Amino acid sequence: ATSASRRAEASATSADARLLGAEALRAGDVDTALLLGVAGWQLEASSDTRANLLAALDRAPALLRTERVARTTSLAVSEAGGRLVTQAPERALELRSLDTLALVSERPELRGPAVVASADGVVVAVSVMSELLGPGRPHGAVVLLDADGSVAAAQPGGMPERRYVQQDLTLTPDGRWLAATFLDRAGGAPLVGLWDLDRPATPVALLDLGPQSGDPTPSADGTTLYSVGEGRLRVTDVGTGRARRVLTGADLGAGELGGSVALSADGAQIAVAADRQVVLVATATNARLAVLPTPGDPGGVSFSGSGSRLASAGEALLVWDVPSDAPPTELLDQPDAGSWVVFGEGGRTAYTAQFDGLLHAWDLTGTQGILRRSVGGSDDPGLARVSPDGRRVLHVSTAPDPVLTIVDSASGAVQHEVAVGQDATNYVDGAWSPDGRLVSVTTGDDAVGVWDSATGDRLATRDLPVDEIASYGAFTADGRLLVGTTTGRMHVLDARTLEPEREALDVAALVGGEGALSSLIPRPRSDQVLTAVDGRGTWLVDVDRGTADRLDIGHEVFGAAYSPDGSRLAVTTREGEVGLYAVDTGRWIAAPTARHPFAGWSASFNGDGTEVAVAASGRLGRWDGRTGAFLGAVTVGDDGVAGYGPGASSLLLAGGSGRTSTWALDEQGWVAAACRMAGRSLTAGEWRTYLPDREPQEVC
Repeated sequence: ATSASRRAEASATSADARLLGAEALRAGDVDTALLLGVAGWQLEASSDTRANLLAALDRAPALLRTERVARTTSLAVSEAGGRLVTQAPERALELRSLDTLALVSERPELRGPAVVASADGVVVAVSVMSELLGPGRPHGAVVLLDADGSVAAAQPGGMPERRYVQQDLTLTPDGRWLAATFLDRAGGAPLVGLWDLDRPATPVALLDLGPQSGDPTPSADGTTLYSVGEGRLRVTDVGTGRARRVLTGADLGAGELGGSVALSADGAQIAVAADRQVVLVATATNARLAVLPTPGDPGGVSFSGSGSRLASAGEALLVWDVPSDAPPTELLDQPDAGSWVVFGEGGRTAYTAQFDGLLHAWDLTGTQGILRRSVGGSDDPGLARVSPDGRRVLHVSTAPDPVLTIVDSASGAVQHEVAVGQDATNYVDGAWSPDGRLVSVTTGDDAVGVWDSATGDRLATRDLPVDEIASYGAFTADGRLLVGTTTGRMHVLDARTLEPEREALDVAALVGGEGALSSLIPRPRSDQVLTAVDGRGTWLVDVDRGTADRLDIGHEVFGAAYSPDGSRLAVTTREGEVGLYAVDTGRWIAAPTARHPFAGWSASFNGDGTEVAVAASGRLGRWDGRTGAFLGAVTVGDDGVAGYGPGASSLLLAGGSGRTSTWALDEQGWVAAACRMAGRSLTAGEWRTYLPDREPQEVC
């Protein structure tokens, strides 16, 4: 009876764990999904609960941490003070740690709608709630703070009386020019004030800008104000108060202009929110530079301190690289991240706030989450191959003059960069020898080369017979290099000297047709190699016997990899199916299924054959190498090849640029990341909603 009771309890626990995982996949909020994923894994660490936890983590892969706070309407970064400054108008001005988002100090007497900071965070300005203003009150409508949050000695003077400021408050990136829109309690026209903080005693100008009084943004020299309202951008000469230009969205080739403006650090461009767009405008000419699409209302816009990055926060957090000499490129697209965004840590982190009281920190470098990307790499597109020990990546550029590069997979540091000396056509391939000592390169030329991976020295070059073009190459464990050609022949060469070890095999003739050899996958511990012949399917060639047998497994093979002992074959199809095949018995261990689709040609086993990975369409997935069970996936954003890192403690995606993404296979680390990202624990009420018959457990 006791044994039966234990089995029943184990079965119930397993069912509850799967239920929580399924609810994690359906949850609308990221934090709830993360917590349910963690709770399911804590009940039972199975392949299903691991996959569900990873799916929850994958919903916001750039999210670093979350903090639940009072309702927030504005935030700014004080780099100099190491603080994130937030305005919670119902509670206090709050100073928080940039690293943890934890509250450090608060100033209730300075609570208000807005806070802004200079790029270095030395100057901070806040607007104060209107009910805190008036005769006998210690502060004006706008208050300047030092980097540590204390009230600055010098304050802007000459502020209009009986007026207050909401969120229309700006500072130039250098902290010199301050602008604010002052609203009249009696309902009069707004006034826009501009101060030179080198001489803050009196305003440089108090201007009536009419309907375009929103988000007044000074130029870098303080001679121009940019402001918005009623779908127009007004460009005002500060000296005269007159409009130089009033631009509509149509004038800029964009939709209706919205309510947010930001100035770049060099003052050369402004970003203006528009209908489902952000428009970049040159300040020198007022001409459009670029229009960046957004999925909905772009919300607030913000430049990084250097001006090299731009962000908008509305229906989605979008971050772009905006170099001065090239078109903008998108770095991040994360739905439902918040309504306000600022940059920190030199543009490496973004911080967002939601009105309902959520603060988020986002990694923009790809180096701080469970998935980390190396720096460096090559500007030339190409292919990549991970070394057998996972410590290095071979990159071969597809430029007209191909270059072989070997980089450190962790740091991206270049170890060797060598001109291949072969012409490049449609066929470019590279391979590592099983011991990692040699690399080969084929480029669709009539020659193939081999190099010492430790020194980068070329060891040998082999010219192929007339009219033969090298298509693919692969090393065998017994010291041979196999080279396939576009005529369907396979050359069997000594791996170091490239001298022929036997007469070339005419594989195309063996299979009764013609066509290029489009892959070569040696089977470990045998003389067999799996090869695809264009138009003729996939065949198992015995190199020593010179025979070819069709691989008849009921599916057209797209990608494949042998387990280290050669007993199992991981297979992918173009339809995204992934399966595991027992080679000796000719039976499927796990029949191909597209339940978790991965239409990738790159598959790789880890060193002991217990796992297999597939890369496809910017994602990296794992399967059990013995059972074929799905173990989870992450989004990497790049295409490339899969490989395992040193000790199989990480999974690598080596991209064609030579950059590498590293996924740490540390389940405790995943849980810690999920809890940090969620910023809270499951409540007792949430637990009862999902598992009313199970005693609540501590989650995070």
